[in-house]
Amino acid sequence: MTVTGAPPGFNATSGVGGCPAVVGPSAACPNPEYALSGLGGSYQLALAPGHWNLAGFYELAYYGGQFLSPVQSVDVAGGTVINLDFTVPYVPPSTIRSKVTVTGAPTGQLIEETLLLACPVLFPYTGGIQPIECVTTSAPPGVTNSIGTLPAGKWLLYPGYVTGPFYNEVIGTTATPVKLTAGQSKVKNLSIAFGAP
Repeated sequence: MTVTGAPPGFNATSGVGGCPAVVGPSAACPNPEYALSGLGGSYQLALAPGHWNLAGFYELAYYGGQFLSPVQSVDVAGGTVINLDFTVPYVPPSTIRSKVTVTGAPTGQLIEETLLLACPVLFPYTGGIQPIECVTTSAPPGVTNSIGTLPAGKWLLYPGYVTGPFYNEVIGTTATPVKLTAGQSKVKNLSIAFGAP
């Protein structure tokens, strides 16, 4: 797997991953099979027999958003080894900034952090475990949350917060959509109503 056109000093985590082709024409699915960091840009990924859509990827931070190569579809048979080359063209990352406001918190309630969760439109957050494709960050109350590692595309933004003293995390499930272009920085300030943990 190689990245082309990257600027000097480029540093990223890279890998290869994929999904059974039955879920659609892309290499994206809720629980992709993937492998990270191989020697010399080589990766070994064990897959069950079947038809797979595979792509190389890089991410600028762990779970920071994946920049994908074109998808390759392959038929995998048990006991075989398939050698594939993937090329991911470098694309400048996009940045989203958001000051998250928590409304309606009781007097004396400690808000330790505000949270910003960004998910690709294909994988909305509906509560519970966050999809692996989502990216999250935190900031002290009143400070702007910032995620600067996102690929261009359509994203869904979810505000959240952490209360003390027992670190209760709350993330809303009502999304604010945003469309990012390569290298763009966009501000979307969000609010979330306080709810008892």
